[in-house]
Amino acid sequence: MKALGVIAGIVIATIANGFVLKTLWVWFAVPLFPVPHLSIPQALGLSLVGEVLVGTTGVKKEGQPEEPGAAVVTAVLRPLVVLAVGWIVTWFL
Repeated sequence: MKALGVIAGIVIATIANGFVLKTLWVWFAVPLFPVPHLSIPQALGLSLVGEVLVGTTGVKKEGQPEEPGAAVVTAVLRPLVVLAVGWIVTWFL
């Protein structure tokens, strides 16, 4: 049952990442560069490419593996915080 919650959290976090990237793309990239809007699936793909390039591992700096539940909560909340900060930045554009 706990594994099902972790899997659901991963799916939600992935969709949230795609939505946030799509929204930030529209807010910042489209006005500055001659680029088209991204769909959520395109944003998901771009987000996955970014994760592969950065090399996220899910291991804390101290070398201790992160608990899956805490990692899922972080993965879901991080995009929401990034979106909120991006929204605040748009006030100054």
